[in-house]
Amino acid sequence: MTAAAASIPGLQVRDVLAGRDAPPTSDQAAAFDQLAEDDQVKSTPTILVGKSGETPRQVALSSPADVQSVAAALDDAVSNR
Repeated sequence: MTAAAASIPGLQVRDVLAGRDAPPTSDQAAAFDQLAEDDQVKSTPTILVGKSGETPRQVALSSPADVQSVAAALDDAVSNR
């Protein structure tokens, strides 16, 4: 993390490292974890497709770059009016 932070011009690495363990940061991380658990997001990327007002469905990906499955899910969602 230090190397990544140091690669960003103007970023205060010491502040970044100090802030990562601060209560607001850990509180926000816990909230993100809970949201992921509630939405059954278990991997990255997780793509959910659906129409507004409907429960979205997770797209089964064969790889992180599987655009064909995403395109098919979008086509299916649009065609099921």
